[in-house]
Parts: sequence; structure tokens; C-alpha cells
Amino acid sequence: MFFPATEGHRDASQGQPENERNDRSVVGRSGPCDADIAGERRDQDGDDKADGGDYDEAEFMLGIGAYLYPLYRNLAPRVSAALQARYGIAEEMSYWDLVALLVANVEEIRSRRWMRLPDRYVSEVVRYRDVILTMLGFYAALRSNDRKDTPYPERRLKALLQVPSAGSSRRYV
Repeated sequence: MFFPATEGHRDASQGQPENERNDRSVVGRSGPCDADIAGERRDQDGDDKADGGDYDEAEFMLGIGAYLYPLYRNLAPRVSAALQARYGIAEEMSYWDLVALLVANVEEIRSRRWMRLPDRYVSEVVRYRDVILTMLGFYAALRSNDRKDTPYPERRLKALLQVPSAGSSRRYV
């Protein structure tokens, strides 16, 4: 998390030419801007905007699912052929579609022992499967849109990431 420089502390971007500094006004890149930290960001109607934390958490969950991709690419040809036959995987399949397919079928992939996946990993992928698949869809749409104006599924992800623990109103991820 980014914390603004305070007196006596040097900002990491000091000493760099201005055009090379990190843009801290973009949430989810280098960190939220100062107004976001203070909770002062509001939309045009005056309602508080999201703090950007949902993006970071969802992107983290995407990484958990994306771990399956290099495992798939390093499979023995016999195992890879079995997965291709079972799920209709083609060489020209996009990264996003392939990872989504692996995430959607992670339990069967493990139970058939096509990949060695720890129980804990599979349970976390299953637990956050909807988050992972939503982020995969978002990134796939973003990459296929030259204008880069793809709407971020903020409300859906916020709802998916709200998981209260027993006896607590805090969410955990």
C-alpha cells in the first residue's frame, strides 16, 4: 500500500525526472492517491467511490487461477493430449479462455491426476472461482477492445469478495 511521504521521509520517486515517476493517481497501479487514503473520493453524485482495494484483491485471485497455465504448458504430451480431448483445447485458444477452462474444471483435473495440485490450492480456486473467472473475462474484454474503455465489473467483484468470517464484520481474502 502506498503511504504519502511525510516530513523526514523521502518519497521513492524523488530524484527521478518527472516523466519517469510512478503515477500514484491511478488506483490499482502504484497505489491509491492521497484523497483515496483519506476516503475523500466521490463520484459526481457525491457518493463515496470504491477505494480500489477490490481491484487489487481480485487481481491477486486472478493470479491464483493463472498458476494453472504454466502447469498446463509443462505437462507431458500424453497428459496434455488427454486434457485437449476432454475439454476441446485447441492450440489457437487464447490464454484467457484456456485459463478459464482450467479454473472451471480444476477439481476434475486434480481428481484425474492430470496435474498435481494440493488440496488447499484446489479449495482456494473453487472458493474464488467466480472472482477469477470475472477477472479473466474483464481482461479478455480489455485486450480485445482497442479503445480500452471496457467497464470494470466493480459491483460484481465487490459482492463476490465480501465474505464475512465467523463473528466478524471484516471481510477476508
